[in-house]
Formats: sequence, structure tokens, C-alpha cells
Amino acid sequence: PYTEVYEALMSQGVIISKQGNILGNMNCLRVTVAPRTLLWRFIEALREATK
Repeated sequence: PYTEVYEALMSQGVIISKQGNILGNMNCLRVTVAPRTLLWRFIEALREATK
């Protein structure tokens, strides 16, 4: 699901980066969201990507 979520978010214009293994957690994605209006856009895109 890691790659699928990454690709789905990128296709919706949400810029994220693959971080790989962080502190033993595999397949991490990094998202930085600001201002608040972009936060809601990200949440909706994530919901769509994880259906």
C-alpha cells in the first residue's frame, strides 16, 4: 500500500516524499502541510487514496 498511496497522493497534486525506514518503521512517507486549507486538501486526498 505504501507505493500505491504515494502514487495516488502525487497524482492528486499532494507533494510527499518517500522516507523508507525510519526508526525501524518501514515504508514511511513524509508530508508537510501548511496553511490549514492545504491540510484539508491533504486529508481528502488521503481518504481517497486509502479507499
